[in-house]
Amino acid sequence: MNKILLLIFAVFAYAGAVQAQVTAGSTSTGVMNNSNTAIISYNNTAGSNKLLVVSIAAQQPGAFVTGVTYNGQPLQQLINHFNNSQTRVNIWYMVNPPVGTFNVVVNNSQSDNAVIGVSSFTGVSQSNPFGAPAFCIREQYYCSCNCFIWCERVGLQHHGIQQW
Repeated sequence: MNKILLLIFAVFAYAGAVQAQVTAGSTSTGVMNNSNTAIISYNNTAGSNKLLVVSIAAQQPGAFVTGVTYNGQPLQQLINHFNNSQTRVNIWYMVNPPVGTFNVVVNNSQSDNAVIGVSSFTGVSQSNPFGAPAFCIREQYYCSCNCFIWCERVGLQHHGIQQW
């Protein structure tokens, strides 16, 4: 009986050990300085179950991100939030992005000042990379509590991307 229990424990311990872990890859940053376009070179290395995430924090009232591409391919928008003053946070992503060094191009509706971060992750669910977002308010800035970012003024950090 003890051997059977030990075997069952070993099987469950092994199954937990082989589950993929979300791992952050490289990161690049750039700025949109009184412009309506930003171009950031990004090297996406090989890996399994990849996710490319582009985070944009901007301040121009009335401006909005019209699109983001990587290697000429469009990214999908996940989040577009703003507070009552000028701060806007946009998150765009691409599941299974092409491997190599390509440009990330961020296009805006008008000239703006923005901080842009580009990151990749491995071990991410390709069918449901983020789960359901939930939003909260912190210091009058919109934040995602159950998705993968927190925002405080113009600071962004990735958290909690779903494993595959």
